Amino acid sequence: MLIKTIAYKFESKDTNWIMIPVQIDSAVYHENSSSVRQGSLLNAQCTAYSPSLKMWKDSLFQKLTALGGLFLLVTHTSDKYYLGTDTLKATFNYEKLDGDKPGSKSGYNIKIELKTTPDALYQSFDMQGDDGNIVVID
Repeated sequence: MLIKTIAYKFESKDTNWIMIPVQIDSAVYHENSSSVRQGSLLNAQCTAYSPSLKMWKDSLFQKLTALGGLFLLVTHTSDKYYLGTDTLKATFNYEKLDGDKPGSKSGYNIKIELKTTPDALYQSFDMQGDDGNIVVID
């Protein structure tokens, strides 16, 4: 499934979602499940490309990697879905691409992932009301 907007916040009490700039049509969402003796395990993953190397992105992505977060994914049809809760945060990983030749890619491959345990409340793709505005950062 294609995702057009990715935004984050660190806790549900934060008033605004902060947008992570991603290249158009680069964000893709995958979800799968498997059965184990204790119940179902779900694995949700969103991958995307964020263009341009910036110091503020380095700092932000390091913080998201260390703390995890709550993520809002918006599809091209404006459906809103959520990955993570205050007690079960989604993980964030990134790879920095530093193009060393003119015309080569410089930016970040990012991956947001949520793996549940059998007894965890899984909130990914539960439709919820708007919990704040999406803030665009430069």
